[in-house]
Amino acid sequence: MLSGHLPHPVGKKLNFDGASQGNPGLSGFGVVVRDENGNLVGAICGPVGIATSNVARITALEEGLKWVSSNGISKVRIEGDSQVILSGITKKGFMNWRLNAWILRINYLLQKFTDYHLNYIFREGNQVADFLANQGIAKTLPTVMSTEDAGNRDFQNLLNDDRAHFSRMGIG
Repeated sequence: MLSGHLPHPVGKKLNFDGASQGNPGLSGFGVVVRDENGNLVGAICGPVGIATSNVARITALEEGLKWVSSNGISKVRIEGDSQVILSGITKKGFMNWRLNAWILRINYLLQKFTDYHLNYIFREGNQVADFLANQGIAKTLPTVMSTEDAGNRDFQNLLNDDRAHFSRMGIG
């Protein structure tokens, strides 16, 4: 279900993004999950290898859904700034046949949720996931971050700025 605005709050909010240096080039993914108040539940970033930005983005969505599901979250609002990825998932197919390999896996993961919504957002509303995706390029393994991860000031500043705007753009 692709929608613009939810009439009611839905569990947690998952933002995803991918980055590619060269398209195709070295790529990474980023995911941030927040609660209904904008507080960080978890964040993941990691490498994708040599890939296009769309492969990095769909990898981010898949990794985010796996993480959310494995952490017992049953209701999720999924947001990304890629209309290509979101409409491909909704329509159950992409014009780029290489991306179609993800459809079955993502639909399988989506079936694990009691309620989910896919939403397109503007790039400005996806800054934390974008930052994480760019961080993921340099990683050798996926990295999970939490509120205790104060080691990265840029990450913390983006989270705080995002939370300040969350009531306007959030899930509540």
